[in-house]
Amino acid sequence: MSSIKPDKAEINALRKKRGLYEPRDNVFSDIYLQCRIALDGGYITKDRAIKLLSYLEEHFNIRSIFPNNLLYEMLKEACGKGGWSSDNEGMLLDFIATFYLNYSLEDQALVGTELSVSSDLSVISKPLSVKQHPEMIRPPDIHFPLMDLMSTKSNSGTSINSYIYNSLPDDIDLNDCFVGVTGKFDGFTRKSCFQEIRKLGGVPADPSYFLDYLFVANKSIKENTISNQCSASIDCRRVYGNPLILMEDDWRNVILGN
Repeated sequence: MSSIKPDKAEINALRKKRGLYEPRDNVFSDIYLQCRIALDGGYITKDRAIKLLSYLEEHFNIRSIFPNNLLYEMLKEACGKGGWSSDNEGMLLDFIATFYLNYSLEDQALVGTELSVSSDLSVISKPLSVKQHPEMIRPPDIHFPLMDLMSTKSNSGTSINSYIYNSLPDDIDLNDCFVGVTGKFDGFTRKSCFQEIRKLGGVPADPSYFLDYLFVANKSIKENTISNQCSASIDCRRVYGNPLILMEDDWRNVILGN
């Protein structure tokens, strides 16, 4: 698609209308803390895996998002009857370390520094740890590991795409929604995509915590290509739950009213 960019004034106007402000917390940070606990000391056991599985079973909103949904399936397989093995143990260890941890496994791992000013105007610095402030945890960059994962299939033989892409909601309505598109759509230019979004009351936007929907071209999906916009949307969804990541076929259903 061409290099046409979303309109910042249009985006800011809708953000103001919807009352969207920069979020202060990572709403899904607890999964990263749970994974740190599961791999404490650099290893995982069946008991730890079962505890992590139980956590995901209790939190549907967390386990429904990639890569949590794939981790959930791996844990079910490994913790099932006769499923625990050195191979499954190694796969879980590698997967969790790659997609959830990017520094020390200890609960006291530093995630930042809090600065304050004392009564005598001197600056006081206080380290912030994972245990004290789990909301400050940020997931690791998974762009390159994801490239490798796209060429494989899950243990059940299911394509990784089925874990990344959401199902089209029955009640989808683009009115007053932020909508992104990425890749080469058949029969649509970037400009015409934006025009169609606006016709339905939506606002074209790039990936951010407030993006509601990202539509990905069929060609990109078929070629297992993850664009920068798709990768950014996956990262955003891991942190804040948005956006839904949908396919070009879904786009046609929405735009053409099929």
